[in-house]
Amino acid sequence: GALLAELNLKPVWDLVAQLQVGATGIAYAVDRAGNLVAYQDTARVLDGANVQNLDSVRAFASRAPAPNSNSLNLETGIRNDTVVSSTAALGAPDWAIMAELPWLEAYSNVLGIVISSALIILVISLLAGLVGLYLARRLTAQLVSLTQTATRITAGELNVQAKVEGPTEISGLALAFNNMTTRLRQTLAELEQRVTDRTRALETSRNELENANLDLQSNRAYLEALNETSANLMGRLNTKELLQAIVTRAATLVHTDNGYIYLQDDPDLEMMLRVGIGLYEGLVGAQAKRDVGLAGTVWANGQALVVNDYRNWPGRLGGVGRQDIQAAVGVPLRAGDKVIGVIGLAYGEPGRKFEETEIEILNRFAQLASIALENARLFEQSQAALAQSEQQALMLRRLSATSAEVSLARNFDQVMSISQQAIHEVLAPERTAVLLKTPDGAHYRVYAVQGEGGELAHGAVLPLAATLLQDALTKRRLEYAPDIIAHYNNPDAMAGVVRGFRAVINAPLVVDNVAIGALNVSSKTLNRFSAQSVDFVKQIVALASGSLQK
Repeated sequence: GALLAELNLKPVWDLVAQLQVGATGIAYAVDRAGNLVAYQDTARVLDGANVQNLDSVRAFASRAPAPNSNSLNLETGIRNDTVVSSTAALGAPDWAIMAELPWLEAYSNVLGIVISSALIILVISLLAGLVGLYLARRLTAQLVSLTQTATRITAGELNVQAKVEGPTEISGLALAFNNMTTRLRQTLAELEQRVTDRTRALETSRNELENANLDLQSNRAYLEALNETSANLMGRLNTKELLQAIVTRAATLVHTDNGYIYLQDDPDLEMMLRVGIGLYEGLVGAQAKRDVGLAGTVWANGQALVVNDYRNWPGRLGGVGRQDIQAAVGVPLRAGDKVIGVIGLAYGEPGRKFEETEIEILNRFAQLASIALENARLFEQSQAALAQSEQQALMLRRLSATSAEVSLARNFDQVMSISQQAIHEVLAPERTAVLLKTPDGAHYRVYAVQGEGGELAHGAVLPLAATLLQDALTKRRLEYAPDIIAHYNNPDAMAGVVRGFRAVINAPLVVDNVAIGALNVSSKTLNRFSAQSVDFVKQIVALASGSLQK
């Protein structure tokens, strides 16, 4: 087997891209092998570009001692231009941030000052020469002093001040020199401050990268578990098994034994607790009302809810198991924009709390679970639709065959036997029976039974009053009771006739507009017959009635 992990470097690329190095400078990150990790030209990063040809990168890759972050080096940069570069090693990960500034921009202030100084000196020298020709003896001492001061400034002694003395012109020139050196000192101080600020920013970036790396390492186990969980869930198509797997996997992610799933099967109904483990195992079947309790609040708001002090939470619910809950969390399951369920987890141990990282993982897990649940529902719906289509095709074939068979039947027994057999083949009920009304109109006789007869023994005569059969014969239409006991709301009234049977169809046999009896179809399962099944029985009995009419 193999474990695949994906490291998203986009935040690192964005961070490096945001580093501003002067007006035209750039920053990029490399690893110890000299490979580009982050750079404004992401194509070079994705192509695996190696830049060990650069002096600073080669020095870092060779594990040479890292230069001081304040030192600047003049070299050929990553864009093949002459730059002033600086290196900041990150440590862990074993990367380095390289900052490059074109040398013209780096030294623009100094060059401007030097050029200005040179021009001023040149002008002063020319003026001094002209004045010297005129006032050679008078001004020699002051000019020599001023020239010496200018020379020292040019040599780098920026703290030297010219003596303000002599004629107005000479003293004014000395003041100009002093102002120039003051501005030069300020400019250099500003440049040094900018370098210091950039270095501090790089240090901050390094710390942020280290913190991000720690977060990635701490989340790695969660992400691996989430990946394994998603693969497991997507392969499940049985809704009941999937719900159990969702709760179990979610509990495993946050290291607890207590969890549940509320699910809304119908938009008009309340949510029901479908699966519970641990403290919630005895609450299966409980209903959640919108905006009541933790699950109801998540349902109403559509947002995850964390309650790390459940005992003192005003919205807590009572009941068996809930009194032991210390901390609880609920995250929504969605189908499109609608909340269709809630995954809930809880800690029973004092002091345990749900952290932000766990909530983020649970939200991602809930998204995967929602997709898996929707897939399972779609699969079950498609299977049901396929089964219904196959059932419809079977009914059509059997109706066609039954029509041909009853048209050839020679007597009542053959017609009813063919009809009963057709219903058993397609619907597989536990019982069919032919019930005929007696001449007195107050009773009915069991003429033929297929399946579990029970009290409907062949030849038995039973009272007709207060039965579903009486309704069918009186109204001359098919009567269907999905629950025969609830239909009459009096189980004792049915005596032993329907005992054990729940779903009952009575379809009248009408000959010459007279209901002579009915075909009874019964099942022991509530709501056993669909509208499609009831219609099939109706058509079979219509064929039988038509044959008897002939």
